[in-house]
Amino acid sequence: MVLKLPTMAEKNESSGATIFTDDELLNLSVRELNRHLRSLSPEESRRLKQRRRTLKNRGYAASCRIKRLTQKDELDLERIHLQNEVDRINQENQRMKLELEAFQKKFSDLEQFAKSIGRGMTSMSGESSTTPLRVMMATPINTSPAAVASSESIQMTENNLHTSGS
Repeated sequence: MVLKLPTMAEKNESSGATIFTDDELLNLSVRELNRHLRSLSPEESRRLKQRRRTLKNRGYAASCRIKRLTQKDELDLERIHLQNEVDRINQENQRMKLELEAFQKKFSDLEQFAKSIGRGMTSMSGESSTTPLRVMMATPINTSPAAVASSESIQMTENNLHTSGS
């Protein structure tokens, strides 16, 4: 059950004199209200002032609720945006970890290949096209400009090894 307070106009209609409606009471300046209250009894004056204060507080509370809900919605949107950014950064981090592992594997394979050449285990004249280096070059992982430049640098190094060995 909702309890509805009667307006000042409704109260005053029962006593036979209508003084102010709630809207009038809210919109009157303090100076105008005081001018009207001079002709009323102190008790009636106190009740009108209290009613005005109650109505004003109701309005302030309503505007605070609206502001709080608006602010909550804005913060929710910002939270969602930040969560999406965190997810994107985590995916980028994961991709970079995989790329780093691939580069470390290539480095390790190249290091082993270089060591085997240094020990004379592989003869350059009998080398087939399936050396570890050629297998790695046939499966590119990243086509970014930095990765392509690195790949070209490795290819040039491999070509220099072949030309110096023949």
